Amino acid sequence: MSENSVEKNFLYLVLVSVFIHAAIFALLLNMPNEKPVHSPEPQMVDLEGIPAYVPPKVIPPPIKIPVDVPRTEAPEIPPKGDSFKERVTNSPWQSPPPSSARPDLERAAKPQLGYPSAPDIGVRERSPADALFRKRGEAKAPDTSALYPGADKMARLEESYRKKYGDSIAAGETSFFDKNDMLFGSFMSRFGKALDAVWKYPESAGKLGIEGITVVMITFNRRGVIVKRELLEGSGSKILDDEVLRAIDELGPVGSLPKGYDKDIFNLLLRCHYIISQGGMRFIR
Repeated sequence: MSENSVEKNFLYLVLVSVFIHAAIFALLLNMPNEKPVHSPEPQMVDLEGIPAYVPPKVIPPPIKIPVDVPRTEAPEIPPKGDSFKERVTNSPWQSPPPSSARPDLERAAKPQLGYPSAPDIGVRERSPADALFRKRGEAKAPDTSALYPGADKMARLEESYRKKYGDSIAAGETSFFDKNDMLFGSFMSRFGKALDAVWKYPESAGKLGIEGITVVMITFNRRGVIVKRELLEGSGSKILDDEVLRAIDELGPVGSLPKGYDKDIFNLLLRCHYIISQGGMRFIR
């Protein structure tokens, strides 16, 4: 082998070695450096500044107050062997003494039903309470003249006012109180209920036995509000007349006038009748 070939081979080996070392060096440079893991050093904690542990507040449940429920005792049932007569005899509730044993004064002292109490009237022989105990054969139809002692006067009043307000009545602007009226029946029924709720029989007049008929005219607007009231004829007692006017003034609207009525106002002729002989009865017509 010649010296030139040996030198060439040596050069090739040197070059290969240089490339290998260069590659290894480049690889070492590109490898990531691993940082050593350091464990944290222990730290001192001051426990003196930490507030004490406070447990959460527990709300106690509401206290239920026992309520004493009254116990109803079952009625005592007598033995089956006792007869009805024995149970009635031994009962603590005794029957009242017979009516024949009561004095007449005690029976007369009890007030009769009705408002208000009034002096006895001579023409009435039997009280309303005695009529409840009549026999079947004694039942009679009520006498309208006795029930309404002023019926004749009421008829005369109606006739006189029909003549006085004939044109207004014919035009439909004025009418007597009549709940059966074809047009104003519902309106008058509402008015009658409202007046009956506030109209009273004066106690002072009842004690004195004062009766009478008060005639008034009431004017309504389309909304059913009273815009005027006029005393046409007194009863002869200022107490009775003032009570009628007071009751009318206390009324509020009683509802609109009927739709079929085309006037702006409506006049109502009202006859307020007081009857003391029938237990303080009062009615309107």
